[in-house]
Amino acid sequence: MGAVADIDDVPEEAYNDEDVWRTAVKETRTMNPVACGELLRYGATVTTWSDDPIRDLREAMHMLDGGRELVWAAWCRVDLASYLEEGSEREQLLDRALQIFTIENDRAGISSVFSARGEENPFEVDATGLSEEKQNALSNEGYTLIGIADTYGKSKAKLEAEAIAEQPDKTNIPALVICTGVLGCMVSAAGFIVWGDAPIDSLWFASCGSCLFSLSVLVVGINLLWKAKRAPIETQIPT
Repeated sequence: MGAVADIDDVPEEAYNDEDVWRTAVKETRTMNPVACGELLRYGATVTTWSDDPIRDLREAMHMLDGGRELVWAAWCRVDLASYLEEGSEREQLLDRALQIFTIENDRAGISSVFSARGEENPFEVDATGLSEEKQNALSNEGYTLIGIADTYGKSKAKLEAEAIAEQPDKTNIPALVICTGVLGCMVSAAGFIVWGDAPIDSLWFASCGSCLFSLSVLVVGINLLWKAKRAPIETQIPT
């Protein structure tokens, strides 16, 4: 989604810096309500700068309606509905948004209303395995793509943190091997206890063999754990 048309007097930094955003909201509230509406919606939905997203979305909706930016006002209605519980107000917001999106043939908007209502979405496409060119073509036609990584509005640091969090714990297998070795040693010890002072027999040999094997497993597990701890964390940021 892009931005509304008449925002020439809004500094670009207003979309990257919270302090600049707050200043721009104050300056445009009376001078350029349309630009202010876009800024309020941005702070309520894209970032967490808004102190009261519901209040700001209501104000943005009225400003954009007044500026005849009906499509963007409809998006405000969908965003506002996401904050509200099921009820008549929520349905009225979605009904009005759907009406506007349908008149404007805005597939992305229509899709958002279906998704908000939990209904089957005719403009939702599973983009898993599709080329980037095909994904862009579908997106430009207004289809909502699912099954792909969502990186919109996320910083590189946040993407790296998410990639790290999704990685399996490399110490799981070494820990399992170590546990197996410890259990084997315990079984061997139990064999020696049962054997006691009896003459050397098959139980004694079995216990010795089990003990040696368990100790080797334990050493292997400790070695794997040491390597896993030393291995660097690999991150792959989705593109």
